[in-house]
Amino acid sequence: MIESNLNNFILILPILAKQQADLPAFVEKHRWFLDRNGRLLIKSSGEFTGNILSDICSDRVMVVVRNDRSIYDAWNQCLEELNGRGLTENTYVTFLGIDDLLSQSYMDLVHTTLQEQPSLDFVYGNSRHELKGTSYLHESPENPKLFGRNNFLFDVPHPGMFNRWSTIKNYRFDTQFRLAADFDFYIGIALSKSLKWKKLDTVQATLGGEGISTSLNSKQIYLKEWATIEAKRAVTLSSNKLHTTVTAWIAKNPLVYKWLRQAWWKIKSMMR
Repeated sequence: MIESNLNNFILILPILAKQQADLPAFVEKHRWFLDRNGRLLIKSSGEFTGNILSDICSDRVMVVVRNDRSIYDAWNQCLEELNGRGLTENTYVTFLGIDDLLSQSYMDLVHTTLQEQPSLDFVYGNSRHELKGTSYLHESPENPKLFGRNNFLFDVPHPGMFNRWSTIKNYRFDTQFRLAADFDFYIGIALSKSLKWKKLDTVQATLGGEGISTSLNSKQIYLKEWATIEAKRAVTLSSNKLHTTVTAWIAKNPLVYKWLRQAWWKIKSMMR
């Protein structure tokens, strides 16, 4: 079988200066993507040290070094960088984290799907989440509320979801948010135009289970920011506020919260 040419696909990877040491491993895990002419945009918040850049150097790797105020500011800088590179309308991009792993078999399906349906705004699949040796599968819906007209729910994880460049290029992440700017970003797009999407029945990426979105105070932040989105966009969110409120209360006891979280991950892993 002839491998598909991925020259119209770009992985967007913002990293902190302290994550630079993990970059060669990330690039190596996605070497197959670069070898098939896919491109990688790395945005670092600090200057590179040692031989890291020479280890990852390639004509398929774009590097931007610039200070940023948050992950959402970093994503905006990546979008601005790509805006200046004259991308074609049918370029597709996805946002990844340093501990995320894009699925190669999913990428093959994405390429085939877009050849058959070249006007799709978004293509996505399911996602596998990993935490300390435990993993579970998140099954994304065929008709996600993320792309609806109201009662929005962030039910499609963005790492590995491919975004048509012409669909998102004029939008930016609202940096007043600490955790929910990606939710707000897609709601803004869904409210402004009619969207086409396709769910593929395979795992799009394996995602790390750590990060600020899982921190002890994340639930309180989400509750505040969801309220801000509802007021800003004049919409209703379907997010389970009661569940999040209870979880925020439990998180006041860090040991109990961490134990329950790990136990819940194990239960979910046995259910899949």
